[in-house]
Amino acid sequence: MRPRAALRHCRRGLCGGWTPSRHDRTRRAQGRQCPPPDGGVEAPSQRAGGRLERRGARHLFAFRQAAALDPALTAFERYFGGSLSDQATFDRTYETACQRFDGRSDVEIIRADTISGFAQVRDRHGDGAFDFIYVDANHQYEYVLRDLLYYQHLLSADGVMMLNDCCHSQKGMNQNLGVLEAVGNFMKRADFTPIALTSTDMSDLIIAREGSAVAKALDAAIDASDIGFVEVMPQMLPAAHIRVSPAGKTRVSFA
Repeated sequence: MRPRAALRHCRRGLCGGWTPSRHDRTRRAQGRQCPPPDGGVEAPSQRAGGRLERRGARHLFAFRQAAALDPALTAFERYFGGSLSDQATFDRTYETACQRFDGRSDVEIIRADTISGFAQVRDRHGDGAFDFIYVDANHQYEYVLRDLLYYQHLLSADGVMMLNDCCHSQKGMNQNLGVLEAVGNFMKRADFTPIALTSTDMSDLIIAREGSAVAKALDAAIDASDIGFVEVMPQMLPAAHIRVSPAGKTRVSFA
């Protein structure tokens, strides 16, 4: 496993995302966990007419601006544009996602908890249908472990899974994150190994099946890049935590 500073995910939100495998290149499923207090989604913008179109973005941004001025909200709630105990917060983000992907035949939006969503995706696409699964729903230990145990079945033999907020940091502890513990337990039960961990305050982790072609390819790609990294034994992953310097710089520590 190689903690490194330059690998970043391309979208955030409490969601589970699936990218189609080589068997189904024209389809994509996006699962969303929306019920409070777990949910919300921020989807990438849609390109239309040769320009980047951001339908719905201003609508959500206006609520975020208003939420930023509300002293009763936590920083986490201000990020989502409202109270996490208010269903309207999640309704707005869901509506924004629907607007951005309106008219896209290659995108499915599933509004459900992750287990109900898993059943729907499995019924439609079958096991091993996806090359990439992004796990970013409820961050508490039991829920993350459950999602990993279920969604591994949808991953192709050479697919990868990515987890958000896989770290011990002050911000993470404030949210009672259990992602790091869950993935450590999961790798004891399944044939997965960590590939890369970002050296950031809310770390992202990439895992893949041990000995898979994609794991070897990712290692080779990183070795050939100019990304600085430190290689450690996979067994050290559960000990990872974030240290922040007085200057505000973050780094992963195993001490």
